[in-house]
Amino acid sequence: MSIPRLGKTRGGIVLAAALLGGPLLPVGMSALPAPALAADAPSRPDRADASPPDKGDASGPDLAIGIDDGHTDVRAGDHLTYTVKIRNIGTVDAGDLVVTQTLPVGVRLRSADRDGVLHDGTVAWHTDLPAGRNTAFVVQAEVAKPPGGQLRLASVVCATPGGAARPIVCAADSDRLPAGRAAAAPGAHSDASGGLSGWLMGLYVGLGVVLVLLAGLVVRRRWWPRPSAGTRRGSHRPSAPDLDHDEDRAEVPQ
Repeated sequence: MSIPRLGKTRGGIVLAAALLGGPLLPVGMSALPAPALAADAPSRPDRADASPPDKGDASGPDLAIGIDDGHTDVRAGDHLTYTVKIRNIGTVDAGDLVVTQTLPVGVRLRSADRDGVLHDGTVAWHTDLPAGRNTAFVVQAEVAKPPGGQLRLASVVCATPGGAARPIVCAADSDRLPAGRAAAAPGAHSDASGGLSGWLMGLYVGLGVVLVLLAGLVVRRRWWPRPSAGTRRGSHRPSAPDLDHDEDRAEVPQ
């Protein structure tokens, strides 16, 4: 069995430490918890006309829809007025159009105009919408008791033509709750570094420092070796032979 040379072994250790320790330092420093995206999202991301989820038949109606309750932040006890607006922007009439609005959990319906009917947390209307015309629906609701820790209240409205299996257009309104405001406040995530992300950051940084120090030690021993035995303090070097003494010797006659 052949034994690898010490120089090659040191070179392998230096290379491994450089490859592992170098990337671990920036990775560890960047492993900080990111703020919750839901807390920083806009309160009404879909107030503008939404893209239809299902085009269906190309000759069918083309609708635009929007919903707004006039709020960006809400809390328990607030009264909300949702206004749903729909416009037929195509050239085909929308007959027997079904409009549905799903109320958020923790919101109680007070009233729905135009004979809106509530079933399993969803208000439904039936209407006809000719091409080029628009219509609107209004829902009165109250914020009762949202689930603990919930960041937002989101209400979704959709429009489905008669006979269609899926809606062709939907939109949503989202309002921030007190928990969402607290999550979005500066320093709200300061305690998150003590969780899994903080633990991983400490592990990465510590391992990176150890590997870098190991690489430095190996390089130092590689390029600055210990003094040899012949150069150590107190070492004895044999003196050269006394040539003059040998030359002064007289030849002994035979």
